[in-house]
Amino acid sequence: MAVVIVIAVSQIGDGRDPDGPADPSATPTVVETTPTVTGTPNPSPARTAVSPPAATLTVTPTSSPAPPSATPIPTQPGPTPTTPPAPTATPTPEPTPTPTPTPPGAAAMAMAVLAGDRDLLGKDLRLLDYEPVEWRTSLLGCPGSLDLETGETYSGAVTPGWRVFIAHNGDTYEYRTDRTGDRIVTCDEHAPPDPETVNVAEGSGLAATERVEIARFDPGVEAYRPVGIVDDPGEIAKFVDLLDLDMPLEPRVECEPVMRIDYVVAGQPVTFWFWCVGDVHVLQGEQPFWGGRRGITPVEFSKLIGPYAAMMPMPGYPPR
Repeated sequence: MAVVIVIAVSQIGDGRDPDGPADPSATPTVVETTPTVTGTPNPSPARTAVSPPAATLTVTPTSSPAPPSATPIPTQPGPTPTTPPAPTATPTPEPTPTPTPTPPGAAAMAMAVLAGDRDLLGKDLRLLDYEPVEWRTSLLGCPGSLDLETGETYSGAVTPGWRVFIAHNGDTYEYRTDRTGDRIVTCDEHAPPDPETVNVAEGSGLAATERVEIARFDPGVEAYRPVGIVDDPGEIAKFVDLLDLDMPLEPRVECEPVMRIDYVVAGQPVTFWFWCVGDVHVLQGEQPFWGGRRGITPVEFSKLIGPYAAMMPMPGYPPR
């Protein structure tokens, strides 16, 4: 490729005004220079003004330095969370079965007595239940104080023993024994047929009681000493209600009673004697309805009188 460089030379220093009109006689000089070019010549060189190639700015990216790695700030170690151990299941112990106690020999003896009394076959009897009992008298808790067959008087001493229930063809029989089975009874054989009864409260008009005066026998002076007065209406009602029932009667046995109880009605005492030695549940008096007999009070009446009886130091029993 041919490159033509045209150089225009102006006349300087000839004294002409450069801005004036051109001298027509002046002929511009053109210098044509043909440089040597390596390569295949272009058969048709063109006079083309060539601008120098623009400088190419090559930017070589410089790798930016990596930001400094952050140094972790040590933290105070906290408590390491721990998972509480699961509670260990405690096995429920199997209940130890309570062995059935062997029936006392007294129960077998009671079954034999029932078979003999009723003319029953032993193989037809069945022991339903039995329980230990502290009988309040030697009569094993049966009402009365006399053995109807022998006339023997029973003591009020506590007698340990058994209550036995026996079944036969749908019927149930209750027998009472002492601890060894030497004595076996049913209360039916000790109760008189159709025993007579009396309502002491009705027969004495105790519904109108104003107060109750209680005295205890003092053997030191051979007299009854006052130990209490009941004037609270609620307490008076208890003393009256426990005698407002059909009280069984039994033959009167002479004794020196421990307690005297006066029910004051319309200002006048209605006197009863209570608690003979050997039987703490008997009540007697001089009213006509007794007919020479005495009554058997419920156990609750004895409990009601007991605190007043304890107000005097022992001994408090009169001599036999």
